[in-house]
This record gives sequence, C-alpha cells and structure tokens, in this order.
Amino acid sequence: MKRRIFIRTIGQNILIPTVALDLFSGCSEEPEKTDPPVEISVDPGELNHTIGAEGGIIRVTVVCSGKFSIRSSAEGWCTASYYNSYVADNLHIKVGENESTVQRTAEIELSGGGTENVIITIAQEAAEASGENDLPRFAVISDTHFGSNEGGPSDLRNVRALKSIFSDNRRLDALFVVGDLTDNGEEFQYNILKTVYDNPENVPTRTKVYFMMGNHDNYNRTSGISLYLDKLRQPLYQYVVIKGYPFITISGTGPGEDDYNTEARAFLEANLADAKAKYPGKPIFVFMHHPPRDTTYGSESVNGWGTAIFSSILSRYPQIIIFAGHTHYPLGDPRSIHQDKFTTVNDGSTNYAEMETGSFTIGTKPEHYNQVTEGVIVNIRDSGDVELQRWDTRRNEEILPRWTVEAPHDGSRFIYRNRNGQPAPVFAAGAKPLVTVSGENATVTYPQATDNEVVHRYLIEILSGETLLASYRQFSQFYLNSEMPETLSADFSDLPAGGELKASVKAIDSYGNVSNAIVSDPFTVDAGAPPVKVAEWKFDDTSDLTKATVGAALQFVETGGAITSVAGPSSGDMAVSVPKESHIKALHGLQAVGGSKVNRYAIMIDFKVATIGPWYSLLQTDLTQTDQNGDADIYINETGHIGIGDGIGYSTSAIQANRWYRLIISFNAGKYCNFYLNGALFHTGGATAVDGRYALDPAGVLFFAEPNHYDETIEVAAIAIWDKPLNLSEAEAEGSL
Repeated sequence: MKRRIFIRTIGQNILIPTVALDLFSGCSEEPEKTDPPVEISVDPGELNHTIGAEGGIIRVTVVCSGKFSIRSSAEGWCTASYYNSYVADNLHIKVGENESTVQRTAEIELSGGGTENVIITIAQEAAEASGENDLPRFAVISDTHFGSNEGGPSDLRNVRALKSIFSDNRRLDALFVVGDLTDNGEEFQYNILKTVYDNPENVPTRTKVYFMMGNHDNYNRTSGISLYLDKLRQPLYQYVVIKGYPFITISGTGPGEDDYNTEARAFLEANLADAKAKYPGKPIFVFMHHPPRDTTYGSESVNGWGTAIFSSILSRYPQIIIFAGHTHYPLGDPRSIHQDKFTTVNDGSTNYAEMETGSFTIGTKPEHYNQVTEGVIVNIRDSGDVELQRWDTRRNEEILPRWTVEAPHDGSRFIYRNRNGQPAPVFAAGAKPLVTVSGENATVTYPQATDNEVVHRYLIEILSGETLLASYRQFSQFYLNSEMPETLSADFSDLPAGGELKASVKAIDSYGNVSNAIVSDPFTVDAGAPPVKVAEWKFDDTSDLTKATVGAALQFVETGGAITSVAGPSSGDMAVSVPKESHIKALHGLQAVGGSKVNRYAIMIDFKVATIGPWYSLLQTDLTQTDQNGDADIYINETGHIGIGDGIGYSTSAIQANRWYRLIISFNAGKYCNFYLNGALFHTGGATAVDGRYALDPAGVLFFAEPNHYDETIEVAAIAIWDKPLNLSEAEAEGSL
C-alpha cells in the first residue's frame, strides 16, 4: 500500500508518493561485516531534488531492514543524517548556500552491503551572477526573554518570530540577537533558546546567528556570563566582516544600563578605528543591547533606558549604524530611528511592547501590549544606501514606510535629523465623539485620526463649560499595524450630575503635535451614591496623636524617631511631624472591591515640607514594604513634583516648601489616578491594572514609609479616606489650606 505525504524543503513544499511505513526495528547507520545485505527502499519520487542557492534541509523517508551507511559525493556542502526509523522524513539532507554562479549537484549514497545502492541526487541552483546578492542582507531582533511567558510561551513566541523573519524564502547572511536573550540568565532558559535556534526549521543553516548579552542575562550574577559562553559558544564581543562590510557586537556585563566593562569600551574603540581604516566609505554596523542615551525612542534621559557609557567613542564615527533593543518600544513610532552624530535604530522586542512613562493613563504597557513582536531586516543597495524594513513578526507584515540610511556615510545625508513631525494629525470632516451614559458613568467612543506618520495617542477630556472635570490619555494602538482598531473608547466614572457635559478628543503625534478637537453633543449623567468618609485623623488631641475622628486609631512605627505634635496650618489646628525612617499605618476598614484588593478609593493628606530637594514618601500600599524593591507608591520628588514614574506619572507642576497643601488622591483601578491639590485638578495620572500596585490591601495602608530612605521628615495636619473616588466638584467641596 502507498500513501502520499508532504516532504518539506526549505523554500518549497513538494507532494511526493512514498512507500508504506512497514519499518523494521534496528535500522541504523554503519552495517557490521557479519550482517546480511540490508534492504533499503526510497520512493522513486524522492530520488531527485532541486533546491535554491540559499540551501536548506531536504527530508526523505527511508524504509530499511537493518543497518546501512551514508556517503556524500560533496561532503563540503551536502551531508546527510539518519534519524528514527519509525517516522517519515527520517533522512535529513543538509545543503549549504551556493555562493557561486554555477549550478552544482551532489549524490547521497545509501548502502546496506548489497550489490545495489540507493542514490539520491541533489541539484542546487546557482547564485545570481552579480548585483545586490553580493551585498550583505541581515536581520536584527532583541529581547527574546526565553523563560518569560508575558508575551506568550517564550519558545512558541520566538519560533513564530523567526519563521516570520525567514518567510518567503528570505535569504539572510546573518541574524543578530541583541541581548536579553533570557529573562534572568538561568540555565534552563538558555536550554530553551538552544532548542529553538538549533532547529533548522526555525533558522536556516545558511544563516549565521550572532548573540550578545543584555541586562536580564546578567541578573544571574553568579553564573550568567559563564552560562552564555558555555551554552552559546560565542565571545562577549565580536568583530566580523560579512561580504566586505564590518560588524561589531558588544555584550553587557551587568544588570544596569551602564554595566559595560572596560574591555567592552576598549574592544569597541579599537575595532571602530580598524573598521574605519579598512572599509572607508562604508557603514560600520554596531550592535549593543542598550541604545545610546538621548537617541532613539525610549533612550531619553527622562525614560532612563539609554546608556551614556560609549558616547565619547561613538560620536567620532558618523558612519556608525547602531542597532539596540532594551526599551521594548514599538518600531512603528518614527522616533525609532535617530540621526545626529551617528545613526541609531531601535530593533523592537520579541517579547512584548512597552511605552514611555506619563503619556498615558493606563501606564507604560498599552492595550494588547503582549501581542507585539518586531524586528528589522536590513538590505544594502548597490548605491551604498542601507534600507531598513521594519517587520511585525507576530503578523508577518512589513511596517511601512521603509527607512533609508543614505550614502555617503559621513553625516552629510542624515535625513532623519531634527524632525518635528508636522503637520499635526487631523480627524475626518464631520467626525464627532459618541457618548453613552450609564448612571454616573460615561463611555466616549471616537474615530481614529490620521497623520503623516502615526497618531501616537489621544487626549479625551470631560468638560463642564470650560471647566475640566476629568481626562484620559489613551494609546492609538498603532503598534497593532493591520489589526489597529478603527475606533477607540474611554470610560469615565463618578462624573457630577445635574449639568450639561461634553467630551472633547484631540489626537497627538509622536512629536507632540496636537490636532484640533472634535467635540461631542452635550450630555448629562445621573447622580450616584456619594462617597462615604470611612476614616479620618486630625491630630488635634495632643494627648493621643493616634486618635481617629472617624474609624480606627492609627499605628505609629517610630523606627527613625518619635512622631511628635507640631502647629498646624491655622490657629488652633495641630499636626504631627513624621521623622525620616518613621511612618504611620492606617486601618481603613475598607473591604476588597473590584478584585481581591481595594480598587476604588480616595485619600486626603494635608501636608507641608520644609525644603524642596530631598524625596518624600506619601503613600505605600504594600504592607510588607518589599514590593517594587521597597519603593513607595507616591512620592514628592527632588524637584517638588508629586507622583511616580511607573504608571501614574508625575505632576507637571511642583509644590513649594513651607506651604500647607491638601492633596486628594482619587483612584479607580485601570481607569485613572487623579490628584486634586487645594481643590483643583492637579494631575491626571495613569493607573495599573485591577489589584495592581496602587490598589489598597484590605488590611491597611502605610503613609510616609520607604525602607530605602527616600522619606524625609514631613508635617501632616490631617489624613482621610473615602470608599470611592472623589470627582472634581467633591474635591472642591473639601476646600483648600
């Protein structure tokens, strides 16, 4: 009986009839002299194969009755290996790349010791005679994070990305994997990586893979570097030449952005000088995990993802084109290429996408952030130009337009220098937000705007007349490419009832250019249940400073010194001074809501600081003080701004020293974290997910706690807690100091 199966070769699928799998145990290579002749059978349709110049793997089904030998007439470029006798496709013929302009053939001979052997003939096509086939073509990816399943199982996620990179029989001379190979440098993570990369189904044998270490690979401080060297068999720093073009790779040697040792600096400096001398007029390709500071999207000093350790070296070489990862920022943003003293290119992430702090209400991980994997395919043209194809490796599609680093590579053709992104985005004529009301809540749905590059985000505001009541900053989701939604929606809750409201939407591009607003028809909301004050402490009873006006007494933790009574904001009012390294624990009495934690609340703190410069801790939600390495969750930073970089961002305005303020933190998990200062909206911050960092533990909350000592002495006149967020009118009603 015969059946038909697919024999897959690199670059083609061939339907071939094969014999039935009447296989015998004991099939293996190298027959012993005492064995009788072995019967070997290969279907006639599998005896002749043609493969492209790029080479690859050809699989053939062999049926045998015993042991046999394998010989190749062209061991230098065509070899064969025999695997399990009980499966189809058990003979793997590996064909290397044909770089010559002449077709070549090889014969694989299978001998069982009898008079007739089986001959399998391989014909390989010639390489193109001339032109850009003689120039390097390579791909760059990074942040594979083997061992992390945040963007899906790491092996499946990476296999999908590699198959996308090599789709359409794409011939690549090299693949550069630019750090954060693993999630934290453990041996089992390297083992998963090797399983994926050693499989020619994922990476064709013709393509050389160059690895380098990132900060996550160095989280294993005891054996991270030795595991890299042992498992991957590649040096930390490499200088190679591919088809006459120089390439330099640099590994990080520690967990921080500037953790590159002196050997890395010396290697880079020496080999840049060598490449400049030996390859004049050509670009020098450099690969390192961290982008040079203040270059591409995400490397800015304010975001903290870049490194300045190589700046003095790199600035001397305008012909450098650097590829870096680390940020996880999406390639669709035009700021992912930067030119000034040299060219820097963001190569995306093969794990998930992340974006900058403070631009969005929801935080730094956007909607569908775990559905984004990307890379760059690089083509060098006959003109000397370097063409960059941004590639969505999840959807297997190109992100247009292509970028071109133009020759000559001396800085005179830096077309991506000093861009401003103008003009601003625009909405279609007649576009208008649609508002759907449910009780005191409203959902604003609006169409996407268009831009000459990309719309980066939207600002949605709820207005009463000209008074701003609430706002929401939302991603456009441009990073989903062909799956980018045509409309977006934002939810608003706890809006004030009784008056006409309107919704305004503005589109903002990557450079901050703002469109004209589109405005909804007027709408009203119904009144909801008012917030209930569940706890309050005023510190007016000097005989018992922990005494509550509403709720349970406070607990003073006086590690750094006693919490003492001081004068309050007005005559007759008292306050407390909380010294550095001491703090207060409050039992708020709230039950979990919206999850396993308290995901909706409002907190008021009346406070004064003596000076601007030190850090002050205001709120810490983790009672163990171990989450986020012990960091508090809301600070006053060294410039007087209130907030935190992760999620909610910092206020744009700053407080002053020796002045009393009434701060109300109004929190609704997954929607917003608004600050009201002295009765006015002070900051519209992002919020982490339900049960995330800023949700309260039902067992209590800590004020002014910070075990890392970013908690300078602060004076406090009152603390209060409500069971739901306060809106602007309710915050106004609480007054100011």
